[in-house]
Amino acid sequence: AGLSLDQTTQLYSMAAAVNYVAPLFLGYVLDKLGPRWCSVLSNGIVAAGLVGLSCATEYNTFALALALVAFGGPSCQQCLLHVGNLFAKKRFFVMGMVAESITLSFAVLPVMDILWHSIE
Repeated sequence: AGLSLDQTTQLYSMAAAVNYVAPLFLGYVLDKLGPRWCSVLSNGIVAAGLVGLSCATEYNTFALALALVAFGGPSCQQCLLHVGNLFAKKRFFVMGMVAESITLSFAVLPVMDILWHSIE
C-alpha cells in the first residue's frame, strides 16, 4: 500500500481512539432502537469500512476506512451479548460463549495473512 511505518502507527492510533469513543454513540442507538437495528447499523458501518479498505490507495482513504471499521466494531460485539438473554437458564454460559467467539474471530486475520503470502 506504500504506507510508511509512521503512517501505519498513526492509523492504528486513530483507530484505537475511535474504537474507544464509538460505544458512547452506538450504545445510544442500542438503547433506543434495540440490538437488531444497532447490529444492522454497526455491521453496515464495518462493511462500508472494509469496502473502503479494499479500494484504498492513499493515506486519507485508509484513514477514513479504518475509522469506519473501528467505529462500527464495538457495537457488533455489544449486540451479540444480548443473545444471552434468550436463554434464561444458561444466560451466562451463552454470553461467555459469544464473548469467546468474538476473541476467536481475530484468528481469521493471521490465516488470511498466511494465505496471502502462500499464494504470491
